[in-house]
Amino acid sequence: MKGILDGVRILDLSQFLSGPHTTLLLAGMGAEVIRVDNPATGDVLSDAPLFYGADGPSLEKQAESDLGIAFLKRLRAKKSITIDLKQPEGNALFLRLVEKSDVVVDNFSVGVTKRLGIDWPRLKQVNPRLIQCSLTGYGSEGPDSAKRGYDVTTQAMSGLMSITGQPGSPPTKAGSPLGDTISAGFAFAAVLGALYHRERTGVGQFVDVSMVDVLFSLVFDEPMDCYERLGLDFQQGNRVLRFCPFDTYPANDGWLVVCCGTDAMWGGVCRAMDRADLADDPDWGRMGWRVAHSDAVDELVKAWTVERTGGGPDPDSDRTRGGGQPRAHDRRSAEMAASAGAGHDPQCIASGAGADAGAAGGGVPVEVQRQCDGI
Repeated sequence: MKGILDGVRILDLSQFLSGPHTTLLLAGMGAEVIRVDNPATGDVLSDAPLFYGADGPSLEKQAESDLGIAFLKRLRAKKSITIDLKQPEGNALFLRLVEKSDVVVDNFSVGVTKRLGIDWPRLKQVNPRLIQCSLTGYGSEGPDSAKRGYDVTTQAMSGLMSITGQPGSPPTKAGSPLGDTISAGFAFAAVLGALYHRERTGVGQFVDVSMVDVLFSLVFDEPMDCYERLGLDFQQGNRVLRFCPFDTYPANDGWLVVCCGTDAMWGGVCRAMDRADLADDPDWGRMGWRVAHSDAVDELVKAWTVERTGGGPDPDSDRTRGGGQPRAHDRRSAEMAASAGAGHDPQCIASGAGADAGAAGGGVPVEVQRQCDGI
């Protein structure tokens, strides 16, 4: 079945993660993605560990045919060519492709596309309908624009690392490269918006994505300045400063996540703990009091969860659901991947998360369905 972006051609000049993930999302929606690699190096991820081959994963190549796992993941559902953009013939060939394409994606350092003669002022002359999307650490303008940006440096500069980790711990990066992947999601959305704008106006656009700005916009959904005035530590581990209880708690077979975003949800937990009296208590029944006394609340909840089972059926589940109480057990990423890939997880089966993403599509975790006639 054709995807939503069937007929849209993307030229992908990017490397590593932010750009390739952007084009992977576009491929998953049906776009034709053509990678343009340097003939001298190819894609750098093909020779970067971890590798995968006939004998499984390895830190070093076991055979010449082994390929980097990141390469296999991020370049699926894409075509590939090599062009030396520094040579006049290669540059001219690329511009001929631009004439017949819809989007160019790159994550070069600022100034590289200008030196190669393929920056936005040049490309829009070649194809006025073209959309060019550039992902950089700090954006295309400003005193920091020339700096190289990697996922961990953008997490640091955005302030994300300062609020991640346990209280008193060193600044901590997120376990997944969120600077790259979330910026790719923003770039994906911006490219879709630019394509829609072009359909109405016939004019292309330049999409400028700063990874630091993207993360900064997410970090400051939390009122950090207010927390500071109230003497609250930014680093709260798995807690959320505005709610309580809202944390990970030990279970008899692992860990449980318990989330109470309202007093009604707290009532559900109280009933499950056989402490219904606390739901309407003048102190315990109020979110503000519980946040201010989160250590005491956490100790009470922990004494209950440590007797509970995280991964299996829970006799208290009906009572907690009665209060709209979200609860989940903590799964290791390898456990999640193995369960989804083997088709053992009923939710993954229902949502399609365990399907082979290496086939025709790029594996976008969003389903868009055409409206049926008469509905």
